[in-house]
Amino acid sequence: MKLRPWCPSDCRLIYDWRMDASIRRWSFNQAEFAYSDHEQWFARFLADNKRLGYILEDSQQAVAQIRFDPAEMPFCYRVSVAAAPGLSKKGYGSLILQLACASERLRGLANLLVAETMVDNFPSQKVFARNGFFAAGKACRGVHNLLCWALPMASDNDPVAVQLFAEKTIQDELQKILVLTGQGYLSDGSSRLKFFFDAATCPLESPGEVIFHFNTCAGQLLLDLAVGFSKKLTLPLVFDNPQMAVIQICAAFKGLSGQGLC
Repeated sequence: MKLRPWCPSDCRLIYDWRMDASIRRWSFNQAEFAYSDHEQWFARFLADNKRLGYILEDSQQAVAQIRFDPAEMPFCYRVSVAAAPGLSKKGYGSLILQLACASERLRGLANLLVAETMVDNFPSQKVFARNGFFAAGKACRGVHNLLCWALPMASDNDPVAVQLFAEKTIQDELQKILVLTGQGYLSDGSSRLKFFFDAATCPLESPGEVIFHFNTCAGQLLLDLAVGFSKKLTLPLVFDNPQMAVIQICAAFKGLSGQGLC
């Protein structure tokens, strides 16, 4: 078995896999598109040092591919993985995920990995669950109902103190994912991060604190206010659900703190 980065000669291979009906079935965008469009996308991908793609080879045959794209927040990456057409259920998806997640390059970029699967894509759900990903709520993207997944890239002995201002059901969901992932813990007193949802009123300024406000609009969760965060964000940011928003922000905050920026 060999894991290697994507290279220019993989362009046609990735396109042919992506156009295969068995793979398009589980893609969020199931439309066919021209190879010329794919060529342009692939060239941009390879030129972007913040994106990573890998091929798994078995006896020099390409058997699976995986890519990592920046997610909504810094230090967070979205995972897309697929076995080659006709080679599902052979363990290649799980193996490439394991090997790629252990790569030094990825670990130098990411504090948190996130992913989404369709609710009826049981093989992909098993791949993520078997490799340590935590279930992080549900979402809807277009016509697709999704399950969300998250994986911290390292065991965390320094979770962030947070305060949550939301309905109790949301608070309970957020407390659960914070404990599972180790990204943060609820504090009744002082905290660096404060999260306000929908009707919860947040102060415009609070020295030393980082404040985020979210609104639910047409089924989407929008981050529409960020105060005191050291990284400039282009708002509004759209998240799949409150769990994915809060754990990404915690991971980003810790990454920036490690660089002395928070």
